[in-house]
Amino acid sequence: MAASKVVDEPITIDLGHYNEELRKYLLGQTAFPANVALLLIVCADAFSQDMFYPPSLGRRREERTYTFQARGLNFFMIVGKQIPDTMRQLCCATSPQQWVFSRSCEEKVMKAAQRLLSARD
Repeated sequence: MAASKVVDEPITIDLGHYNEELRKYLLGQTAFPANVALLLIVCADAFSQDMFYPPSLGRRREERTYTFQARGLNFFMIVGKQIPDTMRQLCCATSPQQWVFSRSCEEKVMKAAQRLLSARD
């Protein structure tokens, strides 16, 4: 049985000046931003397929990473001018191959759930 909590406040993340670029992309007004890479992972395990967690900031280096989980889909986004070429080539939005990966996400999702629960306390 999964625990759930209804949140009345919107969940936001600050993408800096990339906020506007991504907003325009999502509205169909511009191309996918050049300094953003998005990886999509289809989670093959049953645990992750029943989980949702809100967007959160990961690494804070020259580039920043964000992730969120929605019912078996794990989105991993990198923003910044220093995105490694290998990550750009794996972007599901801009690479010619439009990569989508599949793997077990259970360990990663369990760790994220533990971080979220400990932040609530």
